[in-house]
Amino acid sequence: MAYIYILYSPSLSDTIKIGRTKRRCQTRARELNKGDYKGATLPFVVRARFKTSSPKKHEAEIHRRLAHVRKGRQELFQIELTDAIRVIESVIHGSS
Repeated sequence: MAYIYILYSPSLSDTIKIGRTKRRCQTRARELNKGDYKGATLPFVVRARFKTSSPKKHEAEIHRRLAHVRKGRQELFQIELTDAIRVIESVIHGSS
């Protein structure tokens, strides 16, 4: 099983990170917190996670749908948490 996750760092204000992992989401957050991730001076915390059997496919579609709020080439998006959750759920559960 894999996950699509939403991470948040208070130092990135209204920006969230959306990615995928086959490990625990908390493990991924800890990895990012060890390094200097694109201006995140405060730790990332897991805000949401979603089980998926197609992590690459789902992540690509989520990123495609959120391209208009993407910040650069990274997995960072300037979007409200509830709006991001709505998009992720629609991709994973197959609704539009």
